[in-house]
Order: sequence, then structure tokens, then C-alpha cells
Amino acid sequence: MLIIGKAAAHVSPQYRKLHPEVAWDNFIRFRNIIAHEYGDMLLNRLWLASTVAVPELFSVLIKLLPDESEDK
Repeated sequence: MLIIGKAAAHVSPQYRKLHPEVAWDNFIRFRNIIAHEYGDMLLNRLWLASTVAVPELFSVLIKLLPDESEDK
């Protein structure tokens, strides 16, 4: 979750606007909560983010990758 949030923070604002289907800000904020320990970190929130949000993110991001057949 830390790596995903940090990576999302490095995505340009222009690209984020082009792809609102990705919850960029949610991942960035969640990373900041974990990294800087704002309040009590609930293990069930981390578990849900890891088991639900990450697979959902993966399914959205995989669609944004260029098609390998286009390179040939």
C-alpha cells in the first residue's frame, strides 16, 4: 500500500485527470495515513484495502497498459 500510494503521487495531474476511473487521491491519502501514522491504524482497513482495493486497482490499470500487439 505504501508503494502504490507513493507511485500514485508521482503520476502527473494531467494523466490522473485523463483516468478518473482510478482512485488516485484515495491511494495517496491512505499511503500518507499508513506512512505517517495519523491516528490509529485499523488492521481491518488495511486488510480491506489490500484485498479489495488493490485487485480493483489492478483490473483498472491493466486496461491502461498499451497493447503488446501495437508495438509490432
